[in-house]
Amino acid sequence: MELIFNEISLQPAVSNIHIVDEKVRIFLKTYAAAKMHGFRKVRFYKPAEEIELLSNYTFLDWLNNSKNRTHKDLLLSAKIHPFIKIDDEYSENEYLNRRYFFENEFIERTEPQGLASAILYETLSISLATHDYWKNQQLPVFITDENIEGTLICKTVFNVCEEDNLKSSAILDFIASITTPVLLLTEIKPADKKIHLRDDHGKDKIEVFGKRLFQSEYVVSIINSLPFNPKATNLIRKTYSDGKIEIVLYWEDKGYGFIVQTTGRNIHETNAIAQILIEKFDD
Repeated sequence: MELIFNEISLQPAVSNIHIVDEKVRIFLKTYAAAKMHGFRKVRFYKPAEEIELLSNYTFLDWLNNSKNRTHKDLLLSAKIHPFIKIDDEYSENEYLNRRYFFENEFIERTEPQGLASAILYETLSISLATHDYWKNQQLPVFITDENIEGTLICKTVFNVCEEDNLKSSAILDFIASITTPVLLLTEIKPADKKIHLRDDHGKDKIEVFGKRLFQSEYVVSIINSLPFNPKATNLIRKTYSDGKIEIVLYWEDKGYGFIVQTTGRNIHETNAIAQILIEKFDD
């Protein structure tokens, strides 16, 4: 799992390097506490070293100035970017089809890229403690959908700012909800599950393997073929928040692939189902 950096928490700007050092230390202690709950990385909107903490003072400057090896190693091990994972077309399209905004008493309406990413990936945001507001464990984000005129949705992002946040019942309940998913079972019998494929070479082999997959109570149907992936080395090519999983018969020279609809209701459930399919059918 990953935390998502709330870049808006760089506001309001702090006044000097000493305060920056204190805020970064709090940030890294929070990350260290989150690691104990399975959060391995912090996802930034660009390389962390380039992010300005003060005017002309970046995380890289902080790294160069800090004498605390433990904290430096924490930041170096944590950082990953960008906010939307590379090649994650589903999340990118979800983001582009909507408009996200955030505002409060000291920040004018702005696009909260990090908080939007936390919504898309259903995970925690992590904020710098530049203001007491960022100590709130739930942050509101407003969303308009370009495909639905006049729609305004308010989503809540669970947020951590201090290591004690990782002891609160609300945060712990949220973490439990994304780490121990309760998976739905389909009521469709294996013989009644549908296969929809293009009439391509390899269709017969996909159908044979698909009927094996249909024994899984988490698999609903096969909804389409994929282009050949001859360089694939894994059964699972990609997972999606709506329960779809791309599967490739990587042992075939052509790499025949197809898309399975599962009962997953979010990315965490879909990833859990993908792991089950690997364990049962990747032989």
